Amino acid sequence: MAKIIYAEELLDDAAAIWSSSVQRHLVKALQAIEAFPELGSANIPESIRERYGARVRKMAIRPFDLVYEYDSEADVVLVYGLVPFRQAR
Repeated sequence: MAKIIYAEELLDDAAAIWSSSVQRHLVKALQAIEAFPELGSANIPESIRERYGARVRKMAIRPFDLVYEYDSEADVVLVYGLVPFRQAR
């Protein structure tokens, strides 16, 4: 399993989630990424790519995209944050 590092932004984003359903989906998504770090999509909107870099991936957790990057050589996942669908262009 990949080692996961959570950015401060993700911790802040997660703390602001009020929906228990979204919280459960976030936990499941993080578990899936830990086991299969290349699971997310590399088809990234330009606004996310500009903010986080060209190597990021995303996983949909309605109403957000969970944005992360996987370093396969180090087997490390850096989870950046949650971007609302409406902000991703």
